[in-house]
Amino acid sequence: MSIFLLVFSFLLQGILSLYLPFHFNQLYFLSYHFLVVVLVILYPIYYKKKKITMYYIICILYGLLFDFVYTNTLMIDSILFLVIGIVARFFYLKLDDNLFNLFFILLSSIFLYDTLFYLLMVLFANIPFHPFDLFYKFIHSILLNLIYGFIIYAFITKYKKKIKTSIYV
Repeated sequence: MSIFLLVFSFLLQGILSLYLPFHFNQLYFLSYHFLVVVLVILYPIYYKKKKITMYYIICILYGLLFDFVYTNTLMIDSILFLVIGIVARFFYLKLDDNLFNLFFILLSSIFLYDTLFYLLMVLFANIPFHPFDLFYKFIHSILLNLIYGFIIYAFITKYKKKIKTSIYV
């Protein structure tokens, strides 16, 4: 089921990129990071099954696939997705398992991803970004990402009988 959610999120992110692009000069209220959301939500499943290494490998592989298909920035997103996986693990081990903490972890991970991506683009690609652009993108990504996170969380908890050992049981 986790592979299905990852593939679905990967394809949905690509499809929505055709209809909901992010431009600096135009006002878009829906920005998205569906792969980051799914990677954060799926961490407890791999933790309870004692497959943390597999989780990190999935983060790297989907980062490479994301780089290859969507961004054309080789290895940047694989490193960032791995960092997001490590941060998700840190937060899940420190916080209780409830919906409020999940939203906090999602927002922290998305903010970290956006911040690190923009810093790397400014440092290595010599692209001028203003800090307001980062703030703008983060603020406009909250709504859609939290709704998607809630839907995925509800989907996982509804089918928790099929997930034999998970934190959602």
